[in-house]
Amino acid sequence: MKCLVLSFASTILATSPTGAFALDVDTTGSRVAINNRSLKKSKSKKFKSSVTSSPTSTCDTLENGSEVYISTPNEEVELKQEAVIDTATCEYKISISFKVNEEYTFLSNDFENFELEPGDDQNLFGMDPAEHARLCNSEGRSEDAPENPNPPDHVPVLSAQNHVGLNKYFKDYSFKNEFSKKTLKKTGYQTVTLGGSPCGTVTPPFPQYSVHFYSKSIDFLNSMTCVSGGGFFCKPQTEQCSESGRKFNLDGEGLPKCKDAPLGGPPVYQNVPRGTIWTTDGNPANGISIGTPGMGLHGANFGDDHFVNDQRIPVNFMLNYDKEVIGNHILIWGGWAKGLGKPDANEYVNEIPEYNCPTADKSYLANKSIVEFDHASKRTTISIAGPLKDCSGVSYREVLDYTKKGKQAKKGKKGKKGKY
Repeated sequence: MKCLVLSFASTILATSPTGAFALDVDTTGSRVAINNRSLKKSKSKKFKSSVTSSPTSTCDTLENGSEVYISTPNEEVELKQEAVIDTATCEYKISISFKVNEEYTFLSNDFENFELEPGDDQNLFGMDPAEHARLCNSEGRSEDAPENPNPPDHVPVLSAQNHVGLNKYFKDYSFKNEFSKKTLKKTGYQTVTLGGSPCGTVTPPFPQYSVHFYSKSIDFLNSMTCVSGGGFFCKPQTEQCSESGRKFNLDGEGLPKCKDAPLGGPPVYQNVPRGTIWTTDGNPANGISIGTPGMGLHGANFGDDHFVNDQRIPVNFMLNYDKEVIGNHILIWGGWAKGLGKPDANEYVNEIPEYNCPTADKSYLANKSIVEFDHASKRTTISIAGPLKDCSGVSYREVLDYTKKGKQAKKGKKGKKGKY
């Protein structure tokens, strides 16, 4: 395959938040992918380019960012996003809810009635697991496996230009929306994203949804590029070739730790729930780093019920970039959005009672996450709750509503469609 690639560095997304113009052409005529993104520079002084070489350098052609996710209209899942600010109790609750789109591959599977084995009325895939694996792995999912099963002469399915954002099965439907500056000031959270993954990843490899609550803007997230080989996971730190890629801290160097942690014990990281470790290169828990373009490095407590008892139970992750905690991530099995949640099909609450050596600037981090399913409306709601940064003023709600088909979403007074 020969490709003509006309692009600026993906790291220019830092100064050009909407990205560069790229034209990828397969000379066999089987695929023509056009990514038409503005080259206009951002007015913000906060996001500076991490490019240290010319636009034609090798590093520039190796990196991927938010293009690995398929930007999808909010209307397709009747998305609703809400922030409830209660100054009387000095607490917030941030929620996002959605309905299953029955046209989405694998996410619309009949998880309840597909029998994996006699007497088992559910499974993780809602279809034959071997067929699910075959289709997903054919588009490059197995290339991210901790122990790559491919022979030495294997030609990778994915590349920086032929990335997962162009796939049919192994892909991620992505929905991104920001809160108002007022709500950011109150809660510390700015952006909420919903992702629907028909194939999941190699960890875990089943249909799933993820919700991320970030302290950063969409523009900032778009600037977070790394060498990922066209997949969802950044390659190890030693393969990163730009400042942006190195800021994923995949090797764990410099990640803040608690000074009073016991000597000789496992690392105790700052501003994360007790028991959480960052999934850095070669970590003893899973052996690989889980740094993701446009998301950050993931942290997990591998003692959670999801890992120990049942993968159908929701799980909480933390997110880091440039040695800073930037968000919370809740992952749910696709069956939750079909009313089949575990251990309770109606609600799952995860209390987060304590963070390791919390710093004052992260006092707002969520102390609770909630996953709910309403059987009447068939809507799934994922929320976080926690203490306000600023308890002054009156209580209020902000809502972004795409539940009414054919009508423009409700929005804030000053926001544009898709933002408050």
